[in-house]
Amino acid sequence: MKSLLFTTLLALGVAHAGAFLDIWELPYVKNHITIETLGHEMSKDLKWNQREESLRRARAQATGEN
Repeated sequence: MKSLLFTTLLALGVAHAGAFLDIWELPYVKNHITIETLGHEMSKDLKWNQREESLRRARAQATGEN
């Protein structure tokens, strides 16, 4: 009996969510955010390229010293 009640509530929840999403119109986005654009914006803020170059220089120096 519990499983029947749970299944009924679950089916009603899915139907309710489906009806809500059917009524709700998604806004049109011209420029979607992609991983590449997000990474580019973050690298501008966090200056990842400069850190990468400094690590390369430090490795080259350590290799030369050893």
